Amino acid sequence: MTEATPIINIHQAPTTRNALDAVLYEGATKLLQVAIEAEVAAYIEGHAAERDEEGHRLVVRNGHAPVRNIQSGLGPIPVSRPRVDDRRVDEHGNRLRFESSLLPPYLRRSKSTAQLSMYTERAVRTTRASGSPTTSWSLCS
Repeated sequence: MTEATPIINIHQAPTTRNALDAVLYEGATKLLQVAIEAEVAAYIEGHAAERDEEGHRLVVRNGHAPVRNIQSGLGPIPVSRPRVDDRRVDEHGNRLRFESSLLPPYLRRSKSTAQLSMYTERAVRTTRASGSPTTSWSLCS
């Protein structure tokens, strides 16, 4: 008789969180969303005096972009970026744009996660080269 070998996906995130992780995750999600909203509001208010010939503001809100996930140490954090319609142009005729310092256009993971990923990749390469499973842990500590 042959027994079926169970397949375990080690790359799958755990579905259960302890209470502290849940609180931290919820707090980080809310804090990031509030900070981004405040950054957009400050940008729009900073340009509130700029108007076109008809008296309309040149910088206004325009809803939200679709929700995207930012990878963090706590797991993927959903973020909905406010859209800004900036109709101003520079001296060369190029349109000016709002760019968030908190959430750049192509950010997909936080810097701490990117650094962890770099160490993990280095550890995997070292482990493969040496054949020793303990070599990778020395790089992370």
